[in-house]
Amino acid sequence: GAERAYPLKGKGAILNRGFTLAEVLITLGIIGVVAALTLPALINKYQKVQYVTGLQKAYTVFNNGIKLLMADTGCDDIKCTGLFEGSVEDSDFNDNMEKMVRKYFKVAKVCKYGNDSCAIMRHYLDGNESVVDFTNVFSFVTTDGITYRVDPIEASSPKEEGVSKIKYLLAVDIDINSNKKPNVIGRDIFYFRLAQDGVLYPYQGEEYAKYFGGASWQTTGHYWNLNSGISCNPLKGSSGSGCAARIMENGWKMDY
Repeated sequence: GAERAYPLKGKGAILNRGFTLAEVLITLGIIGVVAALTLPALINKYQKVQYVTGLQKAYTVFNNGIKLLMADTGCDDIKCTGLFEGSVEDSDFNDNMEKMVRKYFKVAKVCKYGNDSCAIMRHYLDGNESVVDFTNVFSFVTTDGITYRVDPIEASSPKEEGVSKIKYLLAVDIDINSNKKPNVIGRDIFYFRLAQDGVLYPYQGEEYAKYFGGASWQTTGHYWNLNSGISCNPLKGSSGSGCAARIMENGWKMDY
């Protein structure tokens, strides 16, 4: 643009040059390109932090509820509480579970076996398939929007005595934000096993793999890190089933 002189009260003049329209547009374009390149990465990082924070909360809430149950019943073994016996179809199991969760958790909703109103459309981590989950099991939703799916199992004997003595009694799946998206295993849905000692262990984690894989646990299909994380790697056709284990073993970080 043209230069103009602006006088300063008796002290001469100073030259002042403004930006042209072209210069402003170029600057805005550069800012837009930088934002387009950096914002997705920042948003993705923020989302991962939110997922992990939600997982930590859900994990802590469930463990604390079980600890209170065991303390009140004087049990150091959850089997002695008598609440987890029977199959998921049994009315006694469902009634006992409802009494327990309403006492030790802040419950917004309970779905007994046959009530599928807690059902969630679950997607695998690699995005190749989706199925309806949290159906025909005992499920409950807490007031802070976490859905827990509970299914009694009876683990087989360990592969090798002495490697791991943990016995698993319940499959516990957690959706940290219920029906909110993305509903992806390994992002906001995670798999666990509740053991006889009253501790929630991540599915396909170290303790789980030691129980079912014995001394060769690191090279069996029971461990999430087999073949560089095939059970928790979006690039390897993964379902995401071992992602809770990966997150916890990596210091509560979602590094995938």
